[in-house]
Amino acid sequence: MTAKFDFQFPDHLSDLVLLDCDEVLLNWTGAFGCWVRRDLGIALNGDEPLDFGMKLWFPEAHRERIWDYVMTFNTDPGLGFRTLEPLPGAVEAVRALRESGHRIRVITACSTEAPIMASRLDNLAAVFGPDAFEDVDFVRMSDSKAEKLSRHPPSVWIDDRPGHVIAGVEAGHYGIVMEQATNRHERTDTAYAALPWIEGWSTFLPHIGALPRALRADAGLPVPG
Repeated sequence: MTAKFDFQFPDHLSDLVLLDCDEVLLNWTGAFGCWVRRDLGIALNGDEPLDFGMKLWFPEAHRERIWDYVMTFNTDPGLGFRTLEPLPGAVEAVRALRESGHRIRVITACSTEAPIMASRLDNLAAVFGPDAFEDVDFVRMSDSKAEKLSRHPPSVWIDDRPGHVIAGVEAGHYGIVMEQATNRHERTDTAYAALPWIEGWSTFLPHIGALPRALRADAGLPVPG
């Protein structure tokens, strides 16, 4: 059983909110799948992958080339990586967080190569606005986010990869897992049983007013209730 999320946040958290990008803010999986079907002509197994490796999503003949496909999609600016669409409710959540006085920082494991980072920054600015985020921290794909997370004060931290959420908890953050098809099977994993999970922004948005009260008051921001 996973922890029931009661939206009671610890008072010691800062006014900073840390967010992953892919499958938390932007729909990378949907765009990638669309490109694979349309441009590569590959018939994928189902609408979404059911694990992060995506092997069962691809026909067996293509499984050894998944990484090549991912890198091609991410590095060619004309294939869709630069124009990913937001996940449902993401734009509204970012707006609500900012209107309630929170700072937002993105930590993304897409690349540390300049062209890919530029594409990501352009995409985030186009979808959420040029001033939506305090900054964006980049790490290489599949690398740990622990070092970046350790640089920030205790904050709410949302990622779709339970391992990254655990790294945030170990760095002193309040970690939350954003459920997606790729991680749903991990909800029953004992390593992640104590983590709170949310099924999407629609379950989080009504509770933004419950975010840290004491530090928001210290900063001269309105305190809900």
